[in-house]
Amino acid sequence: MSAPPPPFLRSLASSSRPTREKALSSLRLYLSTPSRALTPLDHLKIWKGLFYTLFHTDRPLPQQSLCRSLCSLLPPLPPETFVAFVRAFWTTMSEQWSSIPGLRLDKYLLVMRGYVSAGFEYLAANGWDERLVGQYLEVVDEGMLSTGPGTEGRRKGWPDGLRYHILDVWVDGLEGVVEDMGDGVLQRLMLPIERLGREGWSKVLRLRAKDTLGDERLKGWMDGEGKEGGEGQVVRLDDEDAVSSDDDGWGGFED
Repeated sequence: MSAPPPPFLRSLASSSRPTREKALSSLRLYLSTPSRALTPLDHLKIWKGLFYTLFHTDRPLPQQSLCRSLCSLLPPLPPETFVAFVRAFWTTMSEQWSSIPGLRLDKYLLVMRGYVSAGFEYLAANGWDERLVGQYLEVVDEGMLSTGPGTEGRRKGWPDGLRYHILDVWVDGLEGVVEDMGDGVLQRLMLPIERLGREGWSKVLRLRAKDTLGDERLKGWMDGEGKEGGEGQVVRLDDEDAVSSDDDGWGGFED
């Protein structure tokens, strides 16, 4: 059963900046209460309010400050709340994607970039717990990096534009935590990109995934760990997408 809506929820979408800031502080306290049990619907309601909090925030510096505040909501969360909260974030971004005016898009791209990085930082802070990483990758595979066309994704679908942006910033998000990874973690975190490169519903999506896998930083990280594989190989694409094995980019992990 869904919990009663918190009293500050409507205030998150207020056009008044002081009202929104006060509501955000209340939300941080609300989420950090260990005994509070929230349903998926509760998380979606919260993110709907946060979406409009960002919508009504103008000027670059306040937008950047708010994006940092939204990312700061993650570290205090217990693991089970973290997974649900992140799922609700990406679901909300997907559902609202087509309604974001072009002039307001940059701040949403900024918070998405922040959540890619903050998600990895949370996993690192929890010691790359195998079960937690698996739950996080389920969110990724079922949602923002799913392979099907947008019309077949969760709820209203996962827009390709959103997926392109995540592919663009995925390796950036890994850069700050890669030194703390244990054996096999990097490979595991790149599996959704490999899958998208093989099974993405469109040629453009598959090639964008290939571009991500070709990032020179990945090859350097793998070489630095002394792991075999990657050099001279390519992700397994359809023939029409095939790229020469002479490419310098890192081409994915062997099975």
